Amino acid sequence: MITAGVLLPILIASIVISKLLLLFVVLTGATLIGALLEFWLLARKQQIRADAAAGLLSAVALLTVFYFTQPGKLPDLFMIQLI
Repeated sequence: MITAGVLLPILIASIVISKLLLLFVVLTGATLIGALLEFWLLARKQQIRADAAAGLLSAVALLTVFYFTQPGKLPDLFMIQLI
């Protein structure tokens, strides 16, 4: 309920209002880090060694590619595939 009542309107506002672009990037990054932490915890329960450095570097690379892409233009798909 807290997510739907508080965080969802903030996320929608950060998408609609162009001045809040940095807030959207921060929210996306925080969500990505949370998902990586959950993945690592689940992998540890299955006794699988997941590479933390590879996960963090690829997450940062994806955010960087999408952040510096011009609005209305496709991102560099070759770069995304390399990541």
